[in-house]
Amino acid sequence: KFASGKSAQEAHEAVRPTDLSYTPEKVAALIPLEQSKLYALIYNRFVASQMKPAVFSVTQVEVKCDKGLFKAQGKILKFAGFRKVLAPGGKQEDTMLPDLKEKQKLNLQELVGSQHFTQPPSRYGEASLVKVLEKEGIGRPSTYATIISKIQERFYVEVKERRFFATDIGIKVIDLLVEYFPTVMDLKFTSQMEEELDQIETNVVPRNKVLDDFFAPFSSSMTDAKTKMPGAMEKCPQCGKEIIERYSRRGRFYGCAGYPECNYIKRAEGVEPREKPILTEHICPSCGKQMLQRSGKTGPFLGCSGYPDCKTTMNFDPEGVPVVTTKPTEHTCEKCSKPMVIREGKRGPFLACTGYPKCKNAKDVDAQGNLIVQTDLGVKCEKCSGPMNVRKGPRGPFLGCAAYPKCRSTKPIPEELKEKVNLMYPPPPKVDIPEIEITDTCPECDGPMKLRPGRKGFFLGCTKYPKCKGTKPLDPELAEKLEFPGMNK
Repeated sequence: KFASGKSAQEAHEAVRPTDLSYTPEKVAALIPLEQSKLYALIYNRFVASQMKPAVFSVTQVEVKCDKGLFKAQGKILKFAGFRKVLAPGGKQEDTMLPDLKEKQKLNLQELVGSQHFTQPPSRYGEASLVKVLEKEGIGRPSTYATIISKIQERFYVEVKERRFFATDIGIKVIDLLVEYFPTVMDLKFTSQMEEELDQIETNVVPRNKVLDDFFAPFSSSMTDAKTKMPGAMEKCPQCGKEIIERYSRRGRFYGCAGYPECNYIKRAEGVEPREKPILTEHICPSCGKQMLQRSGKTGPFLGCSGYPDCKTTMNFDPEGVPVVTTKPTEHTCEKCSKPMVIREGKRGPFLACTGYPKCKNAKDVDAQGNLIVQTDLGVKCEKCSGPMNVRKGPRGPFLGCAAYPKCRSTKPIPEELKEKVNLMYPPPPKVDIPEIEITDTCPECDGPMKLRPGRKGFFLGCTKYPKCKGTKPLDPELAEKLEFPGMNK
């Protein structure tokens, strides 16, 4: 019996070799090519695991140059061993050295200098985190996905550019657990427990002994945590249960242990109270009530004083002018039954579910906010044969499969449908570009630039676009020359 590796799953064997007479050559004629390649890989790896190691003849030469010492190493394969069956891919087996004698003088042919900058360890992604779990012997392959999903569900980490960043909640939770449960939080504890469970399976260690050795110190740590952990002794003034420390997206707070039956909460010490809403002179465009200035993650914004009956909100533009960001509608999301609101996006207004980000249902609306009803255009998807709908993209309308995101098939608008589509999505009016001499050069390629219209007004763009995408904002002097100064906000 062979000893299992640390990350082996003895209860989840995928392959058990039974008969070596079924060589890859014999099996190749009976199964498809892809399966044949997989079978050969498994077969050769198993056979290689039973063979002797490879033997190399290694020679190391030390070359002295003034105060420097250089080393060169050569190796020659003497006995192939398991490499006869499983040769390393892309690696040169032999590295030959020239004939050299001891104390022989050498001539310098070339001196190549290289510079290397050390980099701090990169943050973990899913793949690199799994590698660390495997290395430390934490968990098994069947539990890696659960570990990664749990730390995100509980907001211990957040993902930015496919990398994990610890949140304030995660840092605080780890600090408390390390302080009150140092043994359990030790990396060696988990790997040792995995080994002991394997020993229980093979009757090497009695089950009760492992449980007793674990429970006694864990029970003591639990008692200390209940009595000494911050917030553990205070009682809820509403129901008498314990007040415990909790965490949310907005930070730390204290809440009743009887939640959700009791919803008592209080602010944690050192946490600044949230600013009270300020009544403003701005009027809600939806219901006519006054707007309140509130503080959010991205800064101040206006919210209707009729909330939650009216959920209209407004942001401030760079000049401090309120801009409507959400407008309530009578529409209800057919996916989650929550109300839908009109939001302002990069390509104009659209209808979005208030259940975002859990529900990402969205629909197109016209400039007045009226829902654009999709009609059957008679065009079928080439991939799934389903109907195709008109969708809005950065370059205008196009046809997309109605089964999106399951089917992502797209195609341009046919000539015979362009007139009909233009009624649904009227093309934006063309902007007359003033004839003004531009002397600025592109910051990317030093080429000439020209005046271009954008969503937020005119800007300078490279004439070599799309090969060069260099841009520049207008300087104040050039902005004054424009015929339409209102577009330069």
